[in-house]
Amino acid sequence: ATDDKKGKKSAWYVLHDDDLPAGSFGNWKTDLSQTWCSKSTNALTPEEQAQHKERIQKARAQADAEKLALQSATAKVCAQVWKKAKEATSDNPYCQSKGIKPYGLKEFHDTRTVVVKYFRTPR
Repeated sequence: ATDDKKGKKSAWYVLHDDDLPAGSFGNWKTDLSQTWCSKSTNALTPEEQAQHKERIQKARAQADAEKLALQSATAKVCAQVWKKAKEATSDNPYCQSKGIKPYGLKEFHDTRTVVVKYFRTPR
């Protein structure tokens, strides 16, 4: 996106350039999400509407599968980091600067890298 720092990947797009050009685009940072089709949905034949609907369903299913795979891989990495990390001590610089006890905190690599276990409850 134009307002991003170099190397950031906030903007995204999906383009289908077959018989019925269509796509979607957005920005993760701003929550923008738009779809478009080269023809108005009212102008599509019943066959084109069915094809367009099927293509959207397949694209969503693929995106969901990719997201789930990424989340699973990320969870494995996080579990490894948590397992390797040592319990944080009260002389940890972060704990001292915040005036907190290190309950539930760990240190990874050095005392400057604090790791917090995050639990997300399903909606």
